[in-house]
Amino acid sequence: MGISIESVWSKAQRLSASDRLALSRRLRESVNETDSVRQARVASEIDRFFGGWSDDPRTTDEIMQQIREGRTENTYPKF
Repeated sequence: MGISIESVWSKAQRLSASDRLALSRRLRESVNETDSVRQARVASEIDRFFGGWSDDPRTTDEIMQQIREGRTENTYPKF
């Protein structure tokens, strides 16, 4: 089953008034923006999440090693 306007509307009804206004604004903007503007916006949003570690002086291998060292042993029984 795909996404329908009715299913989105029923979920939107549960949002706060300010969130519904924000959703309305985003929908309006999404209809009015060109493909190039949309691509630039999406790229900007992605950059906020990725690259957050760009100031980290560690190498990728050092970060991965620290993650591995931070893991704990699985104590749950295997079935």
